[in-house]
Amino acid sequence: IADMRQIYLLLRHTGSIAAFATATAIDQAGNPAQASDTANIDQTAEITIVVDTNADVIDNIINANEVTAVDISGTVTDVEDDQEVTLLVTDGTDTLTFTTLVSDGTWLVEDADLTALADGELTYTASVSDSLGNFAEASTTTEKDTLATITIEVDTNADVTDNTL
Repeated sequence: IADMRQIYLLLRHTGSIAAFATATAIDQAGNPAQASDTANIDQTAEITIVVDTNADVIDNIINANEVTAVDISGTVTDVEDDQEVTLLVTDGTDTLTFTTLVSDGTWLVEDADLTALADGELTYTASVSDSLGNFAEASTTTEKDTLATITIEVDTNADVTDNTL
């Protein structure tokens, strides 16, 4: 047991991602036996996030043409297939939640409808855990601008005496 405590302290001190163990035993006849093994400790999981706002132009703005069908995707590292990715999209007041599964190191929420969120900055946060419980999270932002403004000025010909348009 003293050896295991030393191994634990060594791992904590060095930040190692491998565990080394040696077991020593003596049988009833006094014959010694020893075995050693090394095991990697999985401490990582990574995720990326990309919001496709390119339906009409590359501008990082979701417009009225894009808002009902936004593709949000990413990649994962050290995360197994079929692990659930949770995607939160918020305007700071309201939040939409989407889920999807990892497949071949990628994930995709296709045709997300973001009409319920207010215009302005949207924040996207994707999170996932691998089968060992290692958590990963990534965030990004885009702008949502679905309202067009137009200004009309009518010249009433005030300098003309008949005041007729």
